[in-house]
Amino acid sequence: MFGKKNRNNYSVGLDIGSKSIKLVELKKEDGNFRLAAVGVKDLPEGVISGGIIKEKDTFIGTVTQLINQCDPEIVDVVISLGTTGVLSDKIKFNFENFDNIDETILWEASQRSPFDVEDITISYKILHKDEDEKTMLVLLVAAKNSNMQICIDALYEAGLRPTIIDVSSYALNNCYALESALDDMPETVVLLDIGHQGSRILFIKDGVYHSARDISIGGENITKTLQKQLKIDYGHATSIMLGHKVESVSLDAIQSSLQFSFEEFASSFDMAVSYYSKESGDSSLEKIIVCGGGCYIPGLVNFLSAHLGVEVTASNPFSFLKYDPKLFNNMDTSNFAAILSVATGLALRGF
Repeated sequence: MFGKKNRNNYSVGLDIGSKSIKLVELKKEDGNFRLAAVGVKDLPEGVISGGIIKEKDTFIGTVTQLINQCDPEIVDVVISLGTTGVLSDKIKFNFENFDNIDETILWEASQRSPFDVEDITISYKILHKDEDEKTMLVLLVAAKNSNMQICIDALYEAGLRPTIIDVSSYALNNCYALESALDDMPETVVLLDIGHQGSRILFIKDGVYHSARDISIGGENITKTLQKQLKIDYGHATSIMLGHKVESVSLDAIQSSLQFSFEEFASSFDMAVSYYSKESGDSSLEKIIVCGGGCYIPGLVNFLSAHLGVEVTASNPFSFLKYDPKLFNNMDTSNFAAILSVATGLALRGF
């Protein structure tokens, strides 16, 4: 009993992706955040597809192994939803009065949601209120209960209790807010989360979240392109994605295939930027922060920087976290830190 932690000082972020599950446990001490535990567990192909848990038993087993590896005392966790079954948007409302704001926003939101009103949970944040013009700018999120419940039930069976359900985009934004706290904030920043089955682009304008766009290309697409063009199996394609050599394939062929994939990715990225520019009237991008496993695909960051003519860097949540290097066996954290950005943002949300 005396050895138990004061859990009030701890918060755990659990980032559930289609390729792997990432855990970050933070301890708050003297106004700073210390990394108490961290871990990553790969998921077999098909366990999570389209953001939905398809093989619950395998998922529960993987989560349980990760918890035991990191900190068996963990019960409360902060989790996030991806984009499947989630609607997130900024909406401007007109109001006759501000007496029943909650009811009015929730009613308006239910009318706008593409989901069945009986099967959604709605949350919102008031960004700006203009009482003279009787308008209000609201950041709105609507999520399908059925999608959330599948994940919640599986985590309960794994012995965990989700205390907060966030959205991955906002968790990433939370991480970046502390990561960039000591820097001069550029006018327009893009946060690019390159996942396994797709990527998410966040636009931060003047230090404030503006909007987000999804593109269907992720690490899985690039892996399949390598398999098809180089005529290799999945294992060899994965090795190339990790920066390893494959003796049966020439370096020139690998670079040519990667170049093709990068150009396809850049084309989708350009379309998202074009949409943002038309919507915001802002055509300048000053900095791109990349996170997720895809940011470590050999040559991708350099390609994007050259293609866009702007600074492109990997996210580094360890820039503001205190931690013992022995936690990573004194390895260089820059080789994997960006994989943990969303999980870090979730853990921060717990505080």
